[in-house]
Amino acid sequence: MKIKSYLHLYTEDVSLSKAFYKNIGLKILDDYSNEEGFCLQLSTTSFVMILEKSHFQSFHKNLILSHRDQHNSFLSLQVSSKKQVDSLMKKVIKHGGFETDQAVENDHLYYRSFKDIDSHQFEVFVYNKFE
Repeated sequence: MKIKSYLHLYTEDVSLSKAFYKNIGLKILDDYSNEEGFCLQLSTTSFVMILEKSHFQSFHKNLILSHRDQHNSFLSLQVSSKKQVDSLMKKVIKHGGFETDQAVENDHLYYRSFKDIDSHQFEVFVYNKFE
C-alpha cells in the first residue's frame, strides 16, 4: 500500500504565510492552493497544507487550537548537507521566522530549529552526511 502524507497547519494570514514559504525556497503546488490555503510539496509523497484558521477548523469542529507559544508537535525536514541546513536557516531568518535554539551537532546529526511566522515549530537536519 502506498501512502501519501499531508500535515495540516493553520495560519492567520494565507498570503503572508505563502510568501514566507516561497521565499525560503519550498515548493508550492498551485493546483492545491487558493485564498483559503496552499500546499507545500516536501517530496513526492509528503505535503504540508497551510490553511486559514477558520478553514482549518472547519474540518474538525472540536479541535482546540493551541496558543502561539504552545506546541504538541513539530515538523522535521531532512536535507542532504550541513550547508543546506544553514542556507535554509538564513532564509528563514531573513523572511520573518526565527531560530529557537542553538545548532546541535554530534557524530550522527546536525540540526537547527526555527519557528515560522505563525510560530509553528520546525527543525532542519542532515543525518550522518557532514561536508
